[in-house]
Amino acid sequence: MNENLFDLQSEEVVDKTILTKVLIENYRNIKSLEITPSEHGFILEGKNGVGKTNVLEAILWAITDKIMSGVSKSELQGITPTNSDKGITTNVELTFNDNYIFKKTYYEKYNADGDLTSRETVYTINGGVVKKNSQALSNLYEYLELKEVMNSFEKTKLLSEIDVPTLIYNTNYLKTIDYKNLRALIIEITGEISPQSIINGNDAYKKLVEPLRTSNGDLEALKEKLRTEKFGNSRSNYGGLQYEIQSLNSLIDEFNKKADDTVDITEIEKAKKELKVLDDEIFEKENALKQDSNELVKDIETKIVKAENELLKERQALNLQYDKELSNHNNKLNTSEIDKVATDLAVAKDKKTTLQDTYYKQRNVLSHKESLLDSAKLELEKVKNQINDFREQWQSVKNPKNVETITCPHCDKPFALHESKEHAIIIENKLSDINVYGKRARLRHDELVESVKTYEKELETAKQDLKDIETANETLTKEIETLATKHKELYKTIENHNNLAPKRILTNSVIETLTEKINSLNLEKIGVQSNNAELSIKMRNEIDLLKAKRQPLLDIIDSETASVRYKKDAQDYIVKRDNFIKQLNDVEQLMHLIKNVEREMLTETENRVSKAFGENVKFELFKINITNGSIDNRVCNMLVKDIHGNFVNINHINTGDYPRVALDFINSVKKHYGIRKSFVLVDELQSLDNAHQEQLLGLGEQIIATRVGLSQPKLEIIRIP
Repeated sequence: MNENLFDLQSEEVVDKTILTKVLIENYRNIKSLEITPSEHGFILEGKNGVGKTNVLEAILWAITDKIMSGVSKSELQGITPTNSDKGITTNVELTFNDNYIFKKTYYEKYNADGDLTSRETVYTINGGVVKKNSQALSNLYEYLELKEVMNSFEKTKLLSEIDVPTLIYNTNYLKTIDYKNLRALIIEITGEISPQSIINGNDAYKKLVEPLRTSNGDLEALKEKLRTEKFGNSRSNYGGLQYEIQSLNSLIDEFNKKADDTVDITEIEKAKKELKVLDDEIFEKENALKQDSNELVKDIETKIVKAENELLKERQALNLQYDKELSNHNNKLNTSEIDKVATDLAVAKDKKTTLQDTYYKQRNVLSHKESLLDSAKLELEKVKNQINDFREQWQSVKNPKNVETITCPHCDKPFALHESKEHAIIIENKLSDINVYGKRARLRHDELVESVKTYEKELETAKQDLKDIETANETLTKEIETLATKHKELYKTIENHNNLAPKRILTNSVIETLTEKINSLNLEKIGVQSNNAELSIKMRNEIDLLKAKRQPLLDIIDSETASVRYKKDAQDYIVKRDNFIKQLNDVEQLMHLIKNVEREMLTETENRVSKAFGENVKFELFKINITNGSIDNRVCNMLVKDIHGNFVNINHINTGDYPRVALDFINSVKKHYGIRKSFVLVDELQSLDNAHQEQLLGLGEQIIATRVGLSQPKLEIIRIP
C-alpha cells in the first residue's frame, strides 16, 4: 500500500485545535504507548486485535467519558487490562497544539480482603488536579469551543439529547442519532420556515390569510379545525359537514318518496298517532332546552351518586363473601403449635445469648486466676531464692572461710580475729539481722505456698465451670437447631395453606356494568358543562327537524294531499344541503392549500439544507402519502453521495466511504457554530480508495484513523506527513 498517499505538504497551515502528543497507559491491551501526531494526524495499522480501535477509544474516553459503544458507566466499560494487578492505574494524557494538557486517570480501590470498594476518576489540567470531574470536562469543552453550543442545546429537549463532543470527534456517532434529534439539529442549523413566509404576498394562498390569522398563525391548529368541520368530532357529538350532507340526502329521498304517495283514512288515523308521539317528543326537548345547564348537571350527578351507591353495595357484598370464605379457610389451620415452637425457639435463643455472656465472663475469670497463679509462683520462687541467700549469708558470718589471725598485745599469743570479744558482738548482731530477714522470708514463703494451692484449686474449679458452660451451650445449640427445623417445617405448612386461600374477587359483571354507567354519566356531565352551547344548537336542530315532520302530519289529518308539502320540504332540505356542500368545498379547498403550503415549507427547508451542507448531502424531511396527499414529517433520512456520485442513505453507504461523508457533515456543523477545525476519530479506512482518502484529508481536519494491515502482527503508527 502506498503510505505517501496522504502527502499534503503543500497545504497551508490553518488555525485549528489539534493533538500534538497522546500518552496512553494500561488501557485494555495497551500497556504503554506514546504518539506524536503530525498536523494532519496518524494512522494505526495492524491485524485485528492489536489495539487500533482501543487507541481511538482511549482518546474518546478521555474527552467524553464514554467509549465507542456509547457506554458511560465505568463498571461496564471494561477499560482495565485483563488479568492486571488490582488497583492498577489507567492514564490517558492529551497535549494540544497550544500546550493545553488534559489528563484523565482511572483506578479501582480494594480493601484488605481484596474486595472492590470504589472506582475513582481524577482529571488534571496543565498539571493541576481538578476537584470536580464536571468542572474538568467543562474546562475542556470551553477550550475546545463546544461549551456555548452545548449550553444552547440544553434549552431544547431534542437537541439536549445529542452528545455534542461525540458528534464532533467521533464519525461513527452520526449513525446512532435518532431521526427526531437529527431533524431538530438540521432545523436548528437551517432555521424553521413559518407558514406566513410562504402565504404572505402570494395570491394563490390569499384565502388562507384570514383563517390562519384567526388561528393565531398556528397552521396545525387550523388543520385540526378544518378536519373537525369536515369529519366531525366524536367528543362533541358533531358529525361534520359530510355527515350533515348524507343525513339531508336521506331526508330528501324520504320526502320525495312520500310526495308520490296518496293519502287515505287509514293514513289519517296513523298520522294522528304519529303527531301525538311527535308533539310529546317536541314538548320534552323544548322543556329540556329551557332547563339550565346546572339543573342538567345536578340530574346527572344524582344518577352518578345512585350508581356509585349501588357499586359500593356490590363491592361490599363481594368483600363480605371473601371475608367469610377466608375465615372458613383459616379456621381449618391450627397455628398454636407453630406459636409454641416460635416461643420456645425465642426462649432458647435468649438462653444461648445469656449463656454466651456467662461463657465470656468465665473466660475472663479463668484468665484472671491463671494470672494470679503465675504471679504467686513467680514471687514464691523469688522468696525461695532469698531464703537460700540468707542461709548462705548466715553460714558465711558464722563460719568465715578466711580466718584473720592477730597477736595479743598482752601475752603475745596469736588468735583468730572473729574469736575476739569485740568481733563476736559484731557477728552476733549480723546473725540476728539475718535471722529476722530470714523469718520474714519464711513467713512470706508459707503464705505464697498457701496462695498457690488456693489459686490452683480455684483454677481447676473455673476450668470445670467453663467446661460445663461449653457443654450446656452445645446442648442448647442442638435444641435451637431442632426447634428452627421444626419451625421452618410448620411455617412451610402454613405457607402452603395460605397459597390455597380463596382469592379476592375485585369485580363481576354487575360491577363492570355499574362502572361503565358511571363513566358514561361522567362523560355526559363533562359534555354538558363544556359543550352546553353546542348541545343546545344540536337540540334546536333536532326540534326543527321534528317540527318539520309535524306539518306533513297536519296536512294528512286535514285530509289534504301531502305530496305538495313533502315536495316543498324536500326542496327546503335541498337548499340547506347545497349550502353545506358549498361550505364543504370551501373547507376542502383550504385543506388543499395547506398541503401546498406545507410542501413549499419543506421544499424551502431542503433548499436551506443544500446551502448549509453543500451539494453532497441531502435530507428527506417529509414523506407525501400518495393516497390522500397528506404530509408525514416524522422522518429525517440523511442522503449522501457515494463514490459513484449517487445519493444513498448514509446507513446504507459503503463502509469505507462512510468516514468521508460523515466528516463532511461534521465540518458543516462546525462551520455553522463557529467551531475551529480539530482532530477527528475515524475507525477503519480500509475500503476507501486513494482519491477519496485524499479528499477526506483535504477537509482540513487532523485525522486519527485505523486501517487493517494483514502483514503487521503488531500495532504500527503511520504519521500523516
